[in-house]
Amino acid sequence: MNVKEIIQKFSEIEAETVNVTGWLTLVRGYLYLLDFEDVEASNRVTSNFNENSLEFVARLKINNNDIAYVIRDCIMPLGGGYSFIFHRSRMSGILSKGEKETVEISPLTLAIEDSIGEEYKQIKLDDETISSAKAKHQNLPIGEKSINITGDWLD
Repeated sequence: MNVKEIIQKFSEIEAETVNVTGWLTLVRGYLYLLDFEDVEASNRVTSNFNENSLEFVARLKINNNDIAYVIRDCIMPLGGGYSFIFHRSRMSGILSKGEKETVEISPLTLAIEDSIGEEYKQIKLDDETISSAKAKHQNLPIGEKSINITGDWLD
């Protein structure tokens, strides 16, 4: 399923495990899975995707931001811009309703395409891997620490 389909069918599939694909990104310190088609449409209109585009894109909020630390270990981070993560992803997880009626997903499995056309890399989501990566990358602007970060994460 894609992100838009999940949001449309949420009332029927809440608390179920789903498989979903989309663009995984870190915006304002929080992980989201964005709908492929909406991101492409946004790029055609504005010529570049940025954190303000998020309001117009179907999205699932990932309810464990600490996964971003593990992702940092597994991918080639993007340089500059609003996020060092903007990668095609496949995820399975359990859906729930978050704050302000957002749809959230608790990932059970995650695979990320590091470069276009490459095989998807399976990301380990166990507690030990997450804790280790978090200790290693504790200065990354993830979660509440990102509130005062400028638009360019290299600043």
